[in-house]
Amino acid sequence: MSVTRGSTTQINDTILMYVELPDFCPHCGKSVEPILVSQNIVKGNESQCAELCWKCPNGICSRLFLSSSELSVQNGNAYYLLSQYQLIPTYCPPIDFADEVDRVSPQFSEIYRQANRAENAGLNEIAGVGYRRALEFLLKDYCVYIRPEKEDDIKKEFLSQVVQKFVDREEIKQIATVALWLGNDESHYVKKT
Repeated sequence: MSVTRGSTTQINDTILMYVELPDFCPHCGKSVEPILVSQNIVKGNESQCAELCWKCPNGICSRLFLSSSELSVQNGNAYYLLSQYQLIPTYCPPIDFADEVDRVSPQFSEIYRQANRAENAGLNEIAGVGYRRALEFLLKDYCVYIRPEKEDDIKKEFLSQVVQKFVDREEIKQIATVALWLGNDESHYVKKT
């Protein structure tokens, strides 16, 4: 079924609904007018929800995604989308790092991207720990890069000790120390910041 932005759409034999189209695909990030594939009305005790399945018309992508919105009943079987829709999956813009970063610490790049996806999905309780882990890989890989003869020591030491012993540039040492302090706070029961 094709719908136009902000149109009233026949959902089935008895239900009309005002449809607010998503304006981009959460997979490819392109601005699109998605194609409505299917729909479902979920009736709860206190509220009703519309779940709409869309297809990205971008030929390179063509993936499916969902939007979910709370409904209010208007005029019997006509519905109006009450809340702003939520897209599933959430969109996470691609993050590119300098080639030097990817070369020195490829695992940092992947861990950071995963932490960013968690944050964009609203998983704030685990995103901070992911960013802290990414920082550890970046700093230790950097130290191994500049001091390859100390690789075994660097891998065994606590990160704060690695920074103090193996980072020669004072500005990197200061920034890393503060970032570690903030990052460590993310993994503790009681935050100190």
